[in-house]
Order: sequence, then C-alpha cells, then structure tokens
Amino acid sequence: MEENRLSKNILYYRKKKGLSQEKIAEYLNLSRQSVTKWENNISKPSSEHLIKLAELFEVSVETLLGYDEIKEEGKSKASNDSISLIFTGISISCLILYSFLSLILKQFHIGTLICIFIICVPIQMFLPYYFSYAIKNNTYDGIAGFDSHIQYNLHEVSKLCMNLKFHVEIVSTVYVFFFCVLNLLNMNLKYCNEILMIFYLLNFVGGIGVFNYRAIDKIYVNEEDAKRAHKGLWVTGLYFLCIFIAMIIVGGLFEIKGIENNTLSAIKMSGILLFGIFSLTISFVYENKRIKKAMLNHRFGVIGFLIYLFTIGLMFLI
Repeated sequence: MEENRLSKNILYYRKKKGLSQEKIAEYLNLSRQSVTKWENNISKPSSEHLIKLAELFEVSVETLLGYDEIKEEGKSKASNDSISLIFTGISISCLILYSFLSLILKQFHIGTLICIFIICVPIQMFLPYYFSYAIKNNTYDGIAGFDSHIQYNLHEVSKLCMNLKFHVEIVSTVYVFFFCVLNLLNMNLKYCNEILMIFYLLNFVGGIGVFNYRAIDKIYVNEEDAKRAHKGLWVTGLYFLCIFIAMIIVGGLFEIKGIENNTLSAIKMSGILLFGIFSLTISFVYENKRIKKAMLNHRFGVIGFLIYLFTIGLMFLI
C-alpha cells in the first residue's frame, strides 16, 4: 500500500513542480526509465534517492511515502462517522418532532412531511453513506464523472468526496430544520414549502458544483484531463440551470394563467416541458462525450439548446 502511495506521490509532486521525467532523472543521475518504473509502481527508489526526491519536491520523506496521508485518513474517518451520525440524528429528530407536534397542534401538512422525508431518507441517509463507502474502500468507480481510464490523485479525490459528504449533511439538516420550524409556527407563508425546496436544491446542486470546480486542478494528474473537466462542469452547470429556469417558468405560468392539474392545458404544457428537457438532455450527453474526445464542433449541442428555447417560448402561447 505504501509503495502504491509512493508511486502516485512521485507522479503528483513531479507534475506539481512542473518537472519532466528527464529532469528528475538528470537531477538524480539516473535514466528516465528508472523514474518511469517508480511512477508505474514497478520498482521503488533507494533511500538515498528518496531523500533527494523529497528535497527536490520540498516535502518530507514521510509525506512522499504517504505516511502522513494514512495518519490523516485514520483520524478523519473516525471523527467523520460520529459527525455524520449527529447530523442524521438531528434531521430524524426534526422529522419525528414535526409529525408529533403538528398532529397535536392540528397543523399537520402532508406536503411538508413528504419534503422532510425526501431530504432525510433518500438524500441525507444514502448519499453520505455512499461517499463514506467510497472513501473507506478507496474505490470511486460509482461516483458520477469518475473515469477508470483517467489518472487521478486519489488522495485529493478522497478529500473532495469528504467535502461533498459534509455539504450534503449540513445543507440537508439546515433545511429540514427550516421546514419544521416555519410550518409549526403556522406563519401562513404562501408557497413556503415550494420556496424552501427550490432554495434547498439551489444550495445542494450549487455547492456540489463549487466543490468540484475548486478540486479539478488537484484531482487530475494530467493537465488535459483537467481542461476537459472544466469544460464538462460548465456544460453540466448550464444544463441544470436551464432545467431550473424551465421549472420556474412552468410553475409561474400555472399560477398566472390559473391552470388546474389534469386539464388539457396542463397536459399540453407538461408535454412541451418534457420534450424541451428531453432535447436538452440529449444535447447534454452528446456534448459531454465530445468534450471527453476533445472535439470542438458543437453543432448538435447548439441545436438541442435551440429546441429547448423554442419549447420555452411555446409554453407562453398556451
């Protein structure tokens, strides 16, 4: 395990310093093939070369060997599990208290209970557990965007997953608390649950995007992979923004025009919305594939986006 960490750290710090394998080999008076074998975990440097590498990279030998990472991971995993239990416990307690107090006060609202349940169970209980499993087992194949054919700095990927895990837990707990308090106070705020859910989704998705953006240059070993990831993140952000705008427009039109559910107008508008999102999704998937292949022609993506804009305009005519 330490040898594997050593090979990845040699590659990571060499890239970080902007040095080629030839420069490292020249500095150590070795052949380039020797450095290649170290980075591919075929062989390992001697103690003398290890000390010189640490001096060149301006890190300690322990850091280069990965001992610092092992200690740090051991401490963080023990504390993170207890923190996760605290956040989950708070959310579940809020769910139980709301159910109990709302029945006593005769302010029970099924919509509120559904919103809290969705945030607590499928989101807050599942996603953090999934991130924890990936971190503990050092396997990230199931994480969205992770490609086994790309070379990653797994230590930084682990840190990113940890940040995402805490983000999901904190945001979910805060909004579960708001759902409970605002509904129990019976403030009669119009569209209270809808507004809270919109802000929750904005915080949820937006936070994930920010964490990914900040980590891109750290988690990728090769610069070209990092550039493609930057492009892919902007495409993903635009995709979710378009869907969010479409949902807001549909909700607004339903309210302004007084469209009732299960009416012909509602069915027409929902069908047009689904068609627009479907064309946008095809465009999104196609664009991501082209980005991975480093292709610059985006005609199909533009066409899909134009179809989406057309459907948004069409909804105003209903």
